[in-house]
Amino acid sequence: MKFSMLRAAWLLAAVAHASELNAASELEVTTEAGLQQQRKAVAYLLTEAETGHPIAAVTETLEQTAAQAVEEGKEEAKDMAALEAESEKAMREDAKAAATAQEDIQAMESQQQSAEANKEVLESQIQEGQAEVQSLEAAGQAAAADRAEAEAVENQTAADAAATVAAMETATEALEAASGGK
Repeated sequence: MKFSMLRAAWLLAAVAHASELNAASELEVTTEAGLQQQRKAVAYLLTEAETGHPIAAVTETLEQTAAQAVEEGKEEAKDMAALEAESEKAMREDAKAAATAQEDIQAMESQQQSAEANKEVLESQIQEGQAEVQSLEAAGQAAAADRAEAEAVENQTAADAAATVAAMETATEALEAASGGK
């Protein structure tokens, strides 16, 4: 136990008080009850002297509480510093992740623009191809009509040629018959 000046003063005061009580109570000590009362008073004073003055106990409790508060403050400061360091690290990581995400967004937007431009080129090529197919189909239909007309002319020419040959044969026979059968 800590021995302080306050405790020494209290102990001296308690001994002096006990002496005063003893001197004052010598008149009353004649009975057993008085003697018992004096013993209790001395025992109380000795107990108080051994345990210390109540203010000393309060002072000691305050000192212990202050020391405990300082230790807890140091621990809290240490924990706070660790929390701040962890928060700063998390914020740096979040900022880095946000920058990476922004770069990814820009890359995706660029890809989207490229894909849209490619889509426009392909749609233009499809329209050109469809126009060419329609043109070729129209040319095919015109060629088919021309072939049908040429076939009809050819058939007519063949029929005309056959009629001419038949007419020539008839005329030749008529000339031969008219010339006498040679």
